[in-house]
Amino acid sequence: MSRTRRRLRPKSTSGHDGPRAIRRDLPRRTCLIYGTAGEDFVVVASKSGSDDDPAWFKNLRADPSVGVQVGGRRFTACLGLVPRRA
Repeated sequence: MSRTRRRLRPKSTSGHDGPRAIRRDLPRRTCLIYGTAGEDFVVVASKSGSDDDPAWFKNLRADPSVGVQVGGRRFTACLGLVPRRA
């Protein structure tokens, strides 16, 4: 079985390399594990089971437009939220 390495890396077309960090206004890159649902990419924002959201997710909520890289493919995406289940 061959191993495939895939990396998500924010890459924005708005003049910076990713979503702006809330506190410092700096570009950020974050590697994430993802799944797919049809043509959509799905990422779960988890902070090891904490009730608090991870910092990268807070940044996306502040600026939902993000650049994505999957393998050699780059594109711009927009955050879409799925309601939490109880």
